[in-house]
Amino acid sequence: MKNVSINMRRSVREFENKKIPQSLLKKIILDASKAPSPGNLQPWEFYVVNSQSKRDLIAKEIRSFFGIVSTEFESIYSKNKFNVAKNFYYNLGDAPVIILICMNKQFLKDKGKLSIGNNKILSIGAAT
Repeated sequence: MKNVSINMRRSVREFENKKIPQSLLKKIILDASKAPSPGNLQPWEFYVVNSQSKRDLIAKEIRSFFGIVSTEFESIYSKNKFNVAKNFYYNLGDAPVIILICMNKQFLKDKGKLSIGNNKILSIGAAT
């Protein structure tokens, strides 16, 4: 069976300043919530950030982190790739909405599954 979602996937680093319909955001999150995870635990939580001030705060934190690891990234990636990533993370591509996907560690702890290693992080990646 051909998976159109995977075959049509692309990276976008600049966004139009258009309002995203709530119904589309709900569909995206519903689809992402069905991603596979170890033991089908699906330990993620989704947070939709519409507020410009909150997006700016998130961007500020990412810039701070990016500054800490930038020398490491510069040595791994080409100058062009590094600059593209830096520009994106410095303003989050001016995205009108950000969907944060976070792992619920308490949920895993309550299920006795906190020690499932990197799989929990990989499953968050699967949801994206």
